[in-house]
Amino acid sequence: MDAGRIDVLLGPQQALSQNHPFKPLFKDDFVGVACANNHTVDDVADIDSFMAMRHVLVRLGGSGLPTTDATFLERSFTPRRIEVIVPAWSLVPHYLMGTPRVAIFHRRLASDYARHFPLRIFEIPTALPIFEECVQWRASSRGDPAIQWLVERMEAHARTLNGASA
Repeated sequence: MDAGRIDVLLGPQQALSQNHPFKPLFKDDFVGVACANNHTVDDVADIDSFMAMRHVLVRLGGSGLPTTDATFLERSFTPRRIEVIVPAWSLVPHYLMGTPRVAIFHRRLASDYARHFPLRIFEIPTALPIFEECVQWRASSRGDPAIQWLVERMEAHARTLNGASA
């Protein structure tokens, strides 16, 4: 964004640049996700047993940036047993199907994917921090009517999502 190659960015607040304006869109929490017939999650009673399971981990894009959940877990607990690393959330369900693997997802995203894949959503045995998804734009774009229009449309859509999940 500082280099001027990105006009608008969606991301969690903690990953945003402090040099550019942003607006919050919605808050979400984290859940565990597994293949619908993965019964190993039935016995997950504590964080140590969860971390010992076979995980699919998201490292975003070519940069390999850790996600919010990964950052928190890496600082707070014993290492996860990572079996597969993927560069996008959309790939995770494909690596869960027919396996005993698990992943951590945003609750909204997990619910959406569960409508299209045979997934099981479960509560993970620790509280992860709530994250806030935001839209950010370049400071030099302040007052740009096209950027303002896009941000307003994103805010309006987020309000409909927030109303649907309330």
